[in-house]
Amino acid sequence: MTLKRILFFITTFLLAVSSEAAHGTSSDLNSLIQDARSFLCAKSFCLTKPVTVVVENSDDYFAFYHAQQNKISLSPTLDAAETQLDLVHEFTHAYRHQFNTNEVAWLDEGLAKLMEYQYGGVWPVSYQERLRHNPRIVLSNDRRVDFSRGGDGYPSSFWLMIYLYNHLGGEKFLKKVLESPFSGWDNIERAARELQASGDISEPVAFLKRDQILFAFSVALFLNDEFAMKYGLFSIDTHYEPLAQAAWNDSNNLAEKEKTTINYFKNFISTDGCETYSVRGHGASAVVSVARSGSAGDAFIQLCF
Repeated sequence: MTLKRILFFITTFLLAVSSEAAHGTSSDLNSLIQDARSFLCAKSFCLTKPVTVVVENSDDYFAFYHAQQNKISLSPTLDAAETQLDLVHEFTHAYRHQFNTNEVAWLDEGLAKLMEYQYGGVWPVSYQERLRHNPRIVLSNDRRVDFSRGGDGYPSSFWLMIYLYNHLGGEKFLKKVLESPFSGWDNIERAARELQASGDISEPVAFLKRDQILFAFSVALFLNDEFAMKYGLFSIDTHYEPLAQAAWNDSNNLAEKEKTTINYFKNFISTDGCETYSVRGHGASAVVSVARSGSAGDAFIQLCF
């Protein structure tokens, strides 16, 4: 048995006998709490402080991490499966806050949604359908961004994070971003540069800057090029259905599907502070608008067919 494995079992045991409180909860919930924490710890994301977990009614959320109190609130209406995923999600917030208490919302939530996906292993089909009917990605520090279960906040953050995870070093990228003292795009760019310098990713440094990442991400949402999954940046994930495919399915245009040549070109047109990228591939086309708000942490990406 390796030293890392021994330490994992010791940590799990200590968690089981720790003073972490689950006020007003059952032994079943305590088991879910320990399972969620053990999952993170097995990935080397061990929480160093006990987190209080309470079950309480709220009109504002089903689950929430209160950073100042280091406390997780859970709704009594959640079933066991929902509770387990929400615990993984909220404990990820708690882990991130051990290193930076001022992470921007879209990145903080993206990290938590990615960890939730890794735990549950279920591809978010509802996010895919939502993007197909409203091809809009919102990445902003604006408090008005909707992070409710039916809002645009969670899906947008998830799509960017699964994209970055798949292209910028996987678990090594995830660890660097989770444990960074920096926030937002500064956090992402620094992690990418460090991984490139260590040889963990091969993309040139010029491609690892915010604007280049956003452009490649936008193209990937549209095309999800299978060849680029291994050799380029124009793909999201093997499970992802590209927006171009959705357009083909809607139109039943078989001639479009048969056009396999992919050509990329950029056309910068400044209108109201927006950069417009034109992308053409597989016989279909899209316009990707990246709107700048003037703040280094904000970006709005809208794909329009």
